[in-house]
Amino acid sequence: MSLLSKIRIALALTIAVFAVAAIYISLTIVERQNLLREASRYNVVWAASQAVTEFILLEQRVAAFAAGANGVDKDEVQLRFDIMSNRLTILRRGIVAAAIGQDLEGVKTVQALAEVLTEIRPLLTTLDKPGVADQVIISLAPLEDRLKRLTAGVNQFNAEQVGNDHEALAVLHRTFSSLAAGLVLCGLAFIGNPADPKSRPRQSA
Repeated sequence: MSLLSKIRIALALTIAVFAVAAIYISLTIVERQNLLREASRYNVVWAASQAVTEFILLEQRVAAFAAGANGVDKDEVQLRFDIMSNRLTILRRGIVAAAIGQDLEGVKTVQALAEVLTEIRPLLTTLDKPGVADQVIISLAPLEDRLKRLTAGVNQFNAEQVGNDHEALAVLHRTFSSLAAGLVLCGLAFIGNPADPKSRPRQSA
């Protein structure tokens, strides 16, 4: 086999490798973009901030019940408690739990919230007895500031994660561009490579 034939085979194999790599990078880029869209649809910061909002609403309803406010009864307090319990479930699963898990203090805050909700659950049935509502308020009070700090920590983590994802996507785009350029250059070299002189027909004298 002549040297030119070996070069053409090497170029053909290089083009095939570049093509496979380019396809893989292209699929990876699409997948990364889809993950970024999914993250934007379900923002972990929103989940954490909603937990703080619902916690404050629960505190307010218990305080209003203790003060004898009109329109606030045990059913209303129970509703706020159930919603808060649902928010706790969200904090303890999926990407929200992963974000909170980056900070030990955040993990402890979620655990403390779970313990407090477990503690006050049976008290809600006797909320109309003297001193019970005040006891619930005392149990809830220390957690408000901790939940706010939790939200701030999740917000910072989310911003860093989005930044890292965008940087990774930029690297993939640059890699894809390099592969595409290499593929074009190899293709041009393959096309422009002259045929093997031994394969040319001899001209008659």
